[in-house]
Formats: sequence, structure tokens, C-alpha cells
Amino acid sequence: MWSASPDVITYTSVVSPDLPAAAMGTLACYIYWRWLTTPNRRYPIWPAVTVALAVLCKFSWLMLIPLLPITTIIHDCWKFRAEQHEASVASPIDIAAHVFFHRYSRCVGGAAKLLSSFLLTLLLVNWCYGFQGTFTPLGDFKF
Repeated sequence: MWSASPDVITYTSVVSPDLPAAAMGTLACYIYWRWLTTPNRRYPIWPAVTVALAVLCKFSWLMLIPLLPITTIIHDCWKFRAEQHEASVASPIDIAAHVFFHRYSRCVGGAAKLLSSFLLTLLLVNWCYGFQGTFTPLGDFKF
């Protein structure tokens, strides 16, 4: 419905980054959501590439770089998952320790993968700008 809106169709001829940024931001969030809901997550190369393209379209999408790892931690650590435990685990303390360790390793592992992926995002963004002014301190910029 959004792409068929008369306002969107009318202003697509205007040279501005709003429409491509909205489309790339939507695509980045969709790709991230698909990665987050996959049971066996692999290295998230496609979320990194789509977030880099969204940031290149408009700088306001830079908020995705810290937001998505935080979302991963929240999703993995606090979402209740019913797990089946092995019969060899005897006491309730062992069961609680097993569940805690499994949840902790899953949320930290997912967040670490995503954080390293977004380091790749920053590398892609800097590569597209030719690494100009990459490590320039804020005090050296002239406004």
C-alpha cells in the first residue's frame, strides 16, 4: 500500500534520499527480522550489507547499528523458550544452571555475531566514501 500511495508516486521524481532510504531501511529491518527468527543463525552478512546500504542512502539509519544488537540481546535473553532437558540432569539447581547457561551463551553468541557483522557495515560505509576522514577527531571538523 505504501509504494502505491499517490504521495509516494508523485514525489519519486524529486531528487531526495527519502524514498530510497525508506525502502532500504524497510529492507534492512525485514532481512534482520528474517535472520533473528531463523532457528540456526549463521553469520549475518545480509543484514550488514542492507544496513550499510540504508546508511548510505540516509544518515538517520545509523541508529540501526547499535539498535539491532540490543534487539538481539532482548529477543534472545528474555523470550521464553520451552526447552526439553536431558534425563541425566538430576536436581532443579542443575536444570536452572543448564537453562541459564544455554540462554546466556545463545544471547551473547547472537549479539556478538551481529556486532561483528555491523563492524563489517561500518567498513562498507567507509569504503564507499573512500575512507576519507575515517579516524578524524570531532574537534578537527570545521562547522
